Amino acid sequence: MANFILQFGLNKNQKKDKEKLTNRMSDLSNFLKQANELKTALSNAEKSKSDTDIKSVQNILDSITDDYLKTDKDSATKQLNNLKTSIKQEKDKAKADTAAESQRQAETAAVQQASNQQAYNEAPQQSYEAPAQNNDGSIYTPPAAAQPSNPAPTPAPPSQPSNGGASASHGNGSGITDSPGGYDTPGDVGIIWNH
Repeated sequence: MANFILQFGLNKNQKKDKEKLTNRMSDLSNFLKQANELKTALSNAEKSKSDTDIKSVQNILDSITDDYLKTDKDSATKQLNNLKTSIKQEKDKAKADTAAESQRQAETAAVQQASNQQAYNEAPQQSYEAPAQNNDGSIYTPPAAAQPSNPAPTPAPPSQPSNGGASASHGNGSGITDSPGGYDTPGDVGIIWNH
C-alpha cells in the first residue's frame, strides 16, 4: 500500500522533482562510468606505453565536457602528459644508448683495423727479383718454381744383373754387401751362400 501512495500520492511538483532527481542520478551514473573508463584507460596506457592506448585516453578526455568531471579530467590530463614525457625521455635515452654503442663499435673496429694493419706491416716481405732480358730486347719473367716442402723420393736405377740378384759390388739381392743370404763373394773367393 505504501507503494500505491508513493505512485499516486505525489502531486505535480513532486513528480517534476522526482523526474529531475532521476535524470540527475542517470547523469551521475554516466559520470561515474566515464571516470572509471578514464581510470582504466590511463592505467592500461601507463602499463603498455603504446600509442594506441595513449590515443584512447586522449579520446576519452576529449569526450568529457561536463564541469562535474573537471577535476578528474585535469588530473588525468596531467598524468597523461607525464606519461608522454616519460616515454619521450625513454626513447631519447634509448637513442643515446644506441648512438653510444655505435660509437664504441666504431672505435673498436678502428682499433682492430689498426692492429691488423700493424700486424700486416710487420710481416716479412719477399725479395724482389728483377725480370731477365732476352737477347732480342724483350723482357722475360720466368714463373716462380714451386718447390714442395717434402719432395717425393726418386727411385734408384735398377742395378741387378741377370745372375739371380747378385750385384757387381759383392752385395746380395737386397743390396747389402757381405751378408749371408744370397750371392756373396767375400774376397772374390766365389763362395755362394745357400739358405
